[in-house]
Amino acid sequence: MSAKIEPLPRYSNCIVCGDNNKKGYKMKFFRDGDEVFCDFKPEDFMVGFPGWVHGGFFAMILDDLMWWTVAINSGLASVTAEMNVKFLKPTPTDRSYHIRGKVIKQKRRVFTVEAKVEDFIHAEGHYVTLKGEMQKNAIKDINFSGCSEELINRFKINQ
Repeated sequence: MSAKIEPLPRYSNCIVCGDNNKKGYKMKFFRDGDEVFCDFKPEDFMVGFPGWVHGGFFAMILDDLMWWTVAINSGLASVTAEMNVKFLKPTPTDRSYHIRGKVIKQKRRVFTVEAKVEDFIHAEGHYVTLKGEMQKNAIKDINFSGCSEELINRFKINQ
């Protein structure tokens, strides 16, 4: 992509991206045009079999990344309706991973997002955007510090 790369907002207590969650990953997601990406370096406690990252950690990160992909494309919060994760090969613990997602389809309030952990894992999820009070309550807790005005305005029109 050739768009300007910028950091995405966070939810303070989110286990994946929250700054205030003591047991969370504190992942930093970035916008690259209409796509979202992050880099992930597993910690030692994240093992399943010796030397391999437990797939559940990747599933959680992929879910959050796909959620943010819907959010930056729609300006709306959503919920995961369905998520399919294909683990193509073991993920060693001794390296970093680049994870990227993009919207591949939208039908009304349902967004289909594809995300990949390089050649290791492919995921697809269906996310349904929230409406009314649920939408307002979800967006009000987003911390936009460090985000561009353009990105902030995408969400403001939906508050």
